[in-house]
Amino acid sequence: MEITNDPLRILLLIILIGFATWTDLKSMKIHNKHTMTAVVIGLAVNVVLYGKYGLLVSLCGMSVGFLVVLLIYLIGGVRAGDVKLFAGIGSIMGVIYVLNTIVYSLMCSALIGMIILLYRGELRKRMANLANTILFIIVSKDISPLKEYSQGSGFSIPFMYAVVPSSILSAIMPIKIWN
Repeated sequence: MEITNDPLRILLLIILIGFATWTDLKSMKIHNKHTMTAVVIGLAVNVVLYGKYGLLVSLCGMSVGFLVVLLIYLIGGVRAGDVKLFAGIGSIMGVIYVLNTIVYSLMCSALIGMIILLYRGELRKRMANLANTILFIIVSKDISPLKEYSQGSGFSIPFMYAVVPSSILSAIMPIKIWN
């Protein structure tokens, strides 16, 4: 269930990503006024352009974007503004686009994190700790060490560093598994 990318929806997405990037880089926050406005405008534009089908695409995209990123939020991977941002992205662009952007964002953020750890000289140590934790979980069948990972790694970066390139990749190289 998807609608082709038309210029108005792309423009709305660029505006949303622009505001979110500006505020996230400035204050490590993505404001509700931007994300909730994007949700409402995404719904309205898709209804005006595509009728009931546009409403369905927008609602499904919003729900999927929100719920998938909510799971990432619950394990400490992103902040609440990112959850609402992906609801806005889904509302404007639909399910396939928002899923692509989530997958690409996770890959980009992992790459950025590894580059930062490599630069700091911490990559080897952290990878060894992760391997030991995974081995412990497998052997002991005790998942309690995961709580330590969900409480943060000691540094954070604005998630928009990953979302911006991911939104571009989603538009030019969508992952075909969703089609």
